[in-house]
Amino acid sequence: ILYDKNITRLITYPSVKTGHTYTAPSTLKTVGGYAFANTILLSAVLLNEGLTTIEHYAFKYSLLEFNNRGQMYIPSTVNNIDTTAFTHATSIGYITVSEDNNHYKSINGVLYDKNITILMRLPAARANSSFVIPNTVTTIVEGAIGEQNQLLELTIPAGITKLYLDRCQNLQTIYGKTGSYAETWANEHNITFIAI
Repeated sequence: ILYDKNITRLITYPSVKTGHTYTAPSTLKTVGGYAFANTILLSAVLLNEGLTTIEHYAFKYSLLEFNNRGQMYIPSTVNNIDTTAFTHATSIGYITVSEDNNHYKSINGVLYDKNITILMRLPAARANSSFVIPNTVTTIVEGAIGEQNQLLELTIPAGITKLYLDRCQNLQTIYGKTGSYAETWANEHNITFIAI
């Protein structure tokens, strides 16, 4: 495992390193960009209190297996998660955030900012076939909803004005307000729209 000299930054976790659990050292402050990219032998990543930053594509194409649905825990001290940190992390199915975290929140395994105005990540391996975006959400970051093979139905609040869906090829129905951006997007992408 490659760290900086002071073991405050994780640079690279070897993609084929044996051992099923990574436990972060107490000194770790940053999970670097692409740090866990393409890892295939990990079943769990245990991040430490004291960690502050998870950088771009940190878990890109990582295969984290935990009861067939990878789980990720965000400690209370994390205050900077790059919007792409979990993009292409197709085996993560559930994200939990410490109740004491002042910057992020999870609801039913989905990652938001603390005020639930920004949808950060709908985990790709989430088991549910439908998802209702909370009405408080006004921003969906690019990559937040991607590789959702099991997602069939999506409910989008009226306040959303941009929607990025990446490789959600089985999506069949979008629910939303008549005249909303959700309706426009559904029509442009030949997806059934149902007004609610």
